[in-house]
Amino acid sequence: MRNNIIKFEAKLALEDTIRVQKQEEKETLKRCTFYFTKQLIDSIDKKSEHLNMGKSEFLRELLEKALDNLEIEE
Repeated sequence: MRNNIIKFEAKLALEDTIRVQKQEEKETLKRCTFYFTKQLIDSIDKKSEHLNMGKSEFLRELLEKALDNLEIEE
């Protein structure tokens, strides 16, 4: 009887399908260093916490929107 159980489990393992969803390629993030005042750091901390975002994510979103809407006068 024990052999039947082992064979049955092995058979299930061979017939089961394992499906894995292909991951989308994400843009690689690069670490950068910037110098901010204590006041600016505190403001970033408070705003990102209020929005329930990490500081890096908050700054990426903020800078992306700012740069998209930036107009440089000549």
